[in-house]
Amino acid sequence: MKEYYPKYGMREMSDHDILFDASRAEDVRTMMERLGFRAEHFGTGNHDCYYKKPVLNFEMHRALFGPDHDEKLYAYYKDTKNRLIGDGWEKHFSPEDFYPYMTAHEYKHYSVSGTGLRSLLDTYVYLKKEQLDMDYVTATRCVKTDGEKSGTRWAVSLSRSAKRTRHTRRMPAYIHSSMSISCFCRSFPSIGSFSL
Repeated sequence: MKEYYPKYGMREMSDHDILFDASRAEDVRTMMERLGFRAEHFGTGNHDCYYKKPVLNFEMHRALFGPDHDEKLYAYYKDTKNRLIGDGWEKHFSPEDFYPYMTAHEYKHYSVSGTGLRSLLDTYVYLKKEQLDMDYVTATRCVKTDGEKSGTRWAVSLSRSAKRTRHTRRMPAYIHSSMSISCFCRSFPSIGSFSL
């Protein structure tokens, strides 16, 4: 996300997130340990955590969401190979596929431990810099950029799912609050020492 901010150093980072082929987990562990990292969590959940003093944190993701997260997010992102683009070993989402994932990832943090202004600013700077095909995003994914619109088919389907969970009850409210950042930033165009 740092490349979307107007100046170097404006976007803090706490860890590196890397999605890898889960069948190579032992190879990744061996490589990270040879590089001086300590495995803090391995083989539990959807990612392994590696730490190296003083401040290097890597989350090596076997999957983007685990089965303990919202079941629809887990099912949707269980196999991402068809949505990844790029040549060679480095793959990534298209901007239109990254935006719904970014929102879903922010929601995961929101529903588990909370989220803050950084997530909302990330959404804003991303939408300001990317020229998304919003017909594609809204037809097949989760969010609309217009802060005045309060929902999407994806959010509504989550909120109406047969199995009511804390995730399905809170997702539409989170998406609405995330979309509202565009209204917030129009009201306060200068935040901190930089102008959005």
